[in-house]
Amino acid sequence: MAEEPPPASRPKPPMSRIMRLSLRAVDYVADATRRADGTVNRRVLSLLDPRVPAFSSPCRGVASRDVVVDPTLRVRARLFHPARPAGDAKGAPLPVIVFFHGGGFAFLSAASLAYDAACRRIARYASAAVLSVDYRRAPEHRFPAPYDDGLAALRFLDDPSNHQADVPLQTSRWFLAALRFLDDPSNHQADARTDWMWRAFLPDGADRTHEAACFTSPGAAAGVDSPAFPPVLLVIGGYDPLQDWQRRYCEMLKDSGKDVRVLEYPDGIHAFFLFPGFDDARNLMTRIAEFVGESDDGGSE
Repeated sequence: MAEEPPPASRPKPPMSRIMRLSLRAVDYVADATRRADGTVNRRVLSLLDPRVPAFSSPCRGVASRDVVVDPTLRVRARLFHPARPAGDAKGAPLPVIVFFHGGGFAFLSAASLAYDAACRRIARYASAAVLSVDYRRAPEHRFPAPYDDGLAALRFLDDPSNHQADVPLQTSRWFLAALRFLDDPSNHQADARTDWMWRAFLPDGADRTHEAACFTSPGAAAGVDSPAFPPVLLVIGGYDPLQDWQRRYCEMLKDSGKDVRVLEYPDGIHAFFLFPGFDDARNLMTRIAEFVGESDDGGSE
């Protein structure tokens, strides 16, 4: 069996120099704001990753607003929705995609420029509302805080009193979209950064056998065994450092008899859909729209 080449000799994903510099900039933001004591310098992070505002007026056909999904914990989310055609007083209810941004549970937010723009594209392509959850971040808020915030967002949607008259939501059709931190796979610091993120997120004393990190743990397996577990659209990039985990997740779902549709993008890096300059990113938006349109009873993406 051939030995795996050292990181320095691995082929790099095809991309422009500007794109590669953009990825380096994301890595820099994470590395520059991590303190030696395991905390994050939020003040510096707010300067390097400024929040972009929501726009009630349509921007490229999509409007957005910030909502409070849990007043007690002050958890917020950003709701994106396609603008209605002129003269459409009510409009058909929109399917809802609940989006959990990347950042290793420690960085970035629903108002980060890249995720704000990506959610706008998803809403526009899929003709759906997108609720991007601004969950609490580690290490200040470890597991299960971000998961609890996700449940709060679902409860928010489930309560009709929280819905705005101008944005009718078809809450019988929910889709979940999630990803983790964006790393340049050629970056030799990626493994160390990932280790730091898990230490910051998991409860004190926990390791990667914890149910939040290991989908073969009893807690994670219990959720998959539910008969209500929905169809899955699983996206795998050929240069994604997490692809082995994604493939094992796919096999676990298939072994459990679940409906899994896999999209392979051989040239795709981790979270490539954030960069509309990639042809694969535009293709994925189209495939997400197809998946939402075909799923009448809800799904998971």
